[in-house]
Amino acid sequence: ARAHAEHRGLWKRPHGLPLGRPRVWFDLEGDHSAEVPAPIYLWGLGVDREDGFEAEAIVAGVDREGPADVAADREAWTRFLDRAAAIFEAHPGAVWVHYDQYERVWLERYLARHGAPAGLARRLMDSLFDLCASLKRSAVLPVPSYSIKRVAGVLGFSWSDIGTGSQWSVAQYEKARATADPAERERLFESLRRYNADDLAALRHLWRWMEREGPGA
Repeated sequence: ARAHAEHRGLWKRPHGLPLGRPRVWFDLEGDHSAEVPAPIYLWGLGVDREDGFEAEAIVAGVDREGPADVAADREAWTRFLDRAAAIFEAHPGAVWVHYDQYERVWLERYLARHGAPAGLARRLMDSLFDLCASLKRSAVLPVPSYSIKRVAGVLGFSWSDIGTGSQWSVAQYEKARATADPAERERLFESLRRYNADDLAALRHLWRWMEREGPGA
């Protein structure tokens, strides 16, 4: 009640962020409302640097001429695993920062769906860090819900296009699957990449706020 009355975040305990480790911002886009060939159609990540990060997006079907199918889904997963392995090689202690349970749940499902080298699978799962859970444990914000849009928004972050969202993302991907025009498909994929890059930047914005404003900062 005091956080809402004073329009500011209040701290309950230290943030508990795993500081001092390389960070990978990690966010997935998917459609699990029905039986679809690619439940996760975009694997978004970005390795943090002092001056920001470069967003990367692996999209199911992006290199194919037709709509995404199970083969395209497996191909995207394989490319994601290859990229994850390269990141761990370059940054052995990397922590993969995500928001809430979505990424953990779908990583587990894809490990069951397509498999992965045992060492890499274990390393990925052990490296996940849920920033939403950390925030809820340590602070109270004047927000009606703890969705990333609500949280990052109240902390001053703005999405490039306020009309975007998870349902918009699904619709864009379905349009991309349906079109026979490669140029139009790529345009739609690019809009998805920009949207996901904003999600990754929102994660970074929240982390930096917690690190900067938390007790003992």
